[in-house]
Amino acid sequence: MKDDTIYRSAEGKAKIIALYDKFLSRFDIQHEEVNIETRYGSTHVLVIGPKNGPPLIFFHGGNSLNPFDLKKFIPLANEYRIYAPDTIGHPGKSAEYRLSPKDNSYGEWALDVLDGLKLKKAAFVGPSFGGGILLQIASFAPERISAAVFIVPSGFANGSGISIIRKLVIPLMKYRLSPTRKNFEKTILPLVDHPDDDLIEMSYTTIPNLKVASRMPHPMKKKDLLEFKAPSLVIAAENDVLFPGKLVIKNAKKILPNLISSKLLLDKPHAFYTASKQCLEEVITETREFLNNNL
Repeated sequence: MKDDTIYRSAEGKAKIIALYDKFLSRFDIQHEEVNIETRYGSTHVLVIGPKNGPPLIFFHGGNSLNPFDLKKFIPLANEYRIYAPDTIGHPGKSAEYRLSPKDNSYGEWALDVLDGLKLKKAAFVGPSFGGGILLQIASFAPERISAAVFIVPSGFANGSGISIIRKLVIPLMKYRLSPTRKNFEKTILPLVDHPDDDLIEMSYTTIPNLKVASRMPHPMKKKDLLEFKAPSLVIAAENDVLFPGKLVIKNAKKILPNLISSKLLLDKPHAFYTASKQCLEEVITETREFLNNNL
């Protein structure tokens, strides 16, 4: 078990955890916090929604804070019992052991979480990095998934390496060398339309203090998902520099055996929720209707 920290300093870790708690304190719904032991280390899980509601596992985005992402999907907690683990090796309260995205380690970790929660089967929502984790479960434990929602997901298609380096990696390197506000804004602008205060605060806290995980879960192939029969929904963003929407949907239609519906968010970036409140509401409505019709 590695003991390398994912944070750049103890002080930086404290700042990130303090922001995590700050975001969590803003929830307008009662929540619980539990810890699950997995083969890769302890995993912290946020739990919201009615105890008798259908179980739903929510994976947050990579290098993001769980309560920041989960808060956007709180409306689903009116009907579902949502279990949202802090992804291991990413900022939050789980173990700092960073898994390899090139194998099925994240899927193994997620199954350990599912076992720890004593859930034989559940619906899953996977935005961004979380979509790649969901695909890993679908590839070797498809029977554990009752329905799957992939939102601006990794694991289907990656953006151009040259474009990512030019738009994301180089600005990040410039910010590391010269941490000015102007250089900071250039690190996030390719992913957003109109960044809100919470996104700016999170990025301004995590980027300087976190060893950013840059590798995404490896794209799946059709042969990897032949046994995955759960109904699936894919929502992708047209202007997503990380996971280009049109290509994501094209590949999803090829590899998902039971793709019920797909939606392309026109002219929207990876962080689609920064485009407008209406866009986020449409994604939540699409997700809710899909789950209600397929569970």
